[in-house]
Amino acid sequence: MKTIVMSAVVAVLLQLSSVAYAVPTICYNQATGGLWLSNDAGSPLKAIAVVSAMANFKPDFNLYAQPPGAVFDSGDIPVAIAYLNFPTTGYSGIFIGNVLNPGTPASDLSGFYYPDSLVQPPLPLGICFPEPSSCVMAAMSALAFAGTARRARRRCAASSDRLSS
Repeated sequence: MKTIVMSAVVAVLLQLSSVAYAVPTICYNQATGGLWLSNDAGSPLKAIAVVSAMANFKPDFNLYAQPPGAVFDSGDIPVAIAYLNFPTTGYSGIFIGNVLNPGTPASDLSGFYYPDSLVQPPLPLGICFPEPSSCVMAAMSALAFAGTARRARRRCAASSDRLSS
């Protein structure tokens, strides 16, 4: 009985420790000017904002997505955009649109968010953008795994040939 109770307690603790939340992020495609915002923080944000130091946001308001429940604030375009009451999106985020001028350097972008209240200091957003080197690293890993598997099959076949003779 004691083992069952201890196992249940350990299972509950492991479940609680496996719940992880990430910092809200900006994902940006430099070739198209596409912008994604993700909120995997576990609850809606009071506000989320993206800033372009070189004023690279497009002024056409029809390009900007309207996430459910969020209020779009376009008052600072072309320097910044903001959403109030930004919903939880999960890892994939919400595609805001091709709202930046293509070719805008990623170093031009920054962002911040307010998790609970607009009175507290803002927290910085994480920024990600696709890199060609990521594809090369993935291909190298796949090649290494294939080579290891091939070597293991050859060794297994050689050892079975020795055993049969």
